[in-house]
Amino acid sequence: MDEGKRNKFVVFLMFLIGLLLLVPSTFFLEKIREYRDFFAGISPGVLKQTGDNMIPEDLHKNADFKPRLSFVEFTLEAPKAKTVYLMGNFNHWTPATIKMLKRESGEWSVFLPLPLGRCQYLFVVDGKNLLDPKNPNSETLNGETVSVRKVR
Repeated sequence: MDEGKRNKFVVFLMFLIGLLLLVPSTFFLEKIREYRDFFAGISPGVLKQTGDNMIPEDLHKNADFKPRLSFVEFTLEAPKAKTVYLMGNFNHWTPATIKMLKRESGEWSVFLPLPLGRCQYLFVVDGKNLLDPKNPNSETLNGETVSVRKVR
C-alpha cells in the first residue's frame, strides 16, 4: 500500500472512530436532557426521599412484597394556614417530611406515589393534627382518630 492510500485509510479510520464515539454520546446527552426535563417538574421540597419510609411499616416486613404504586392527590382547604404537611403510615407518621404546596385559591395539595391498599393519614396544619374534612372514612390508631383512604 503506498503512502497516499495509507494516509487516506488512517484519516478514514479516525473519522469512523470519531463517529462511533459521537453517536453514543449524543444519545446519552439526549437521555440526560429528558431526565432533566422530567425532574424539573418535581419539587424536591415536596418529596423527600426517606429510605424505605415511603412503604407502610406493615408491608415492608414481608420479604416477598413488591409494591405496585398509584399516584394519589391529597388536598386541603386552609387559606389562612402558614404551613401544611401530610403524615401517615406511608412515612412512619413523620410530620415534617411531606410539605404541601399552597395554590392561589388557598387550597393545599400534594401528589404522592403510594402502594396499593389502605393508607392512614393526617394533615399537620401549623403544627396541629387535622383529619381530612373531605373524607368521612376514619379509624382509631393508638388512641388518635386518623383519616383512611383506599389507594387503587
